[in-house]
Amino acid sequence: MIGMLKRGRLGWAYAGFWLNGLVVVMLGPLLPRLENLWGLGDAQGGSLLAAQFLGMTLGTIFVRRDRRSALAVGSVWAFSGLVLVAGLVGVGRPAWWILPVAFAAYLGCGFGLGQVITALNLGLGAAPEGRSSRLELGNAMWSVGAICGPLVVALALGTGRLAVWLGVLALLLPLVWLVAAGREGTFEEAHKGEHAVSSAALGAVLVFASLMFLYGGAEASVSGWVTTFARRSGGVAAVVSPLSTSAFWLGVAAGRGLAGVLMKGWRERTGLLVLLGTALAASFGLVFAQGLGQIAGLAVVAGMALGPAFALVFAGVLGAKASPRQAGVVLAMCGAGATVMPFLLGVVSERTASLRQALVLPGACLAGMFVLVALAPQASSAEAS
Repeated sequence: MIGMLKRGRLGWAYAGFWLNGLVVVMLGPLLPRLENLWGLGDAQGGSLLAAQFLGMTLGTIFVRRDRRSALAVGSVWAFSGLVLVAGLVGVGRPAWWILPVAFAAYLGCGFGLGQVITALNLGLGAAPEGRSSRLELGNAMWSVGAICGPLVVALALGTGRLAVWLGVLALLLPLVWLVAAGREGTFEEAHKGEHAVSSAALGAVLVFASLMFLYGGAEASVSGWVTTFARRSGGVAAVVSPLSTSAFWLGVAAGRGLAGVLMKGWRERTGLLVLLGTALAASFGLVFAQGLGQIAGLAVVAGMALGPAFALVFAGVLGAKASPRQAGVVLAMCGAGATVMPFLLGVVSERTASLRQALVLPGACLAGMFVLVALAPQASSAEAS
């Protein structure tokens, strides 16, 4: 059994997933407030989303070999970035230097978040026995944290002390993640004997990486912009609009929690195609949604259909005996998609003066996933099973 389990750190690892999800998702619900506070356009707001997910991608690629070191380094970077954001919120006025400093803050925070989530995923996936169930539960806890993130933002906006809330949250990061670290060895030791990868497995890794890129782009685009969309197009109050993001992550958590029941008796490829088709329909439905009820309802459906995909793909990568470096590349591709697509969505929104039209982009990502699974059924489903 992996060192994390031997030392009774599993509960703390799940708490680490929860906290990571909470912090990652907060930027989307904060975006309308930050744009107003600092005088930013949608393209500039999208650049902050890109900065966070670019940092996560880099943190995933350059993760430390020692699990404790990865969690410690991640804690420092995430803490520093979030404290800097809190300080910028405290400034409370537009200034030319705000955007580059905020970009750097979210880049650093994202780097820490990427280090932590990679270390936690590889820690739970190190031992083959029970790997899939641990990863499912860990990522379900991440989704629960993602549900809580917009609620924290709503509470912070309601109290009028956003900077204080961000500062207190920053203090929690090292407290939880360093306890979860324990004294485990390197990832290579945990995955001893799993470095030899066949050419077929390498081909599967490429398919998984492509799916992760599109998945990350669709998920981050909806999560990052649905609050802003509800605020503008739905006429929803600022302290209520973050609930639309919570609705999306509620759907993701429910989908991951019910995946075993919903897909029981289904072939993996068929089930994945049905899920992607449902998410695609809900995503395009958002383009025409009006009011918080419709937006939240469609967000729940989209999240519920999309939710099981992450753990399914990542468990498939580990099941194909991918090395830690290859698993990190797959996770990095998820971050790359989450970096590129929300930024492009902001650019399209600003140039067309219509966030509603720009929301076609996550639907395009889901359509790409659907086509990829349909054209490469053996690589995308057989390994994942």
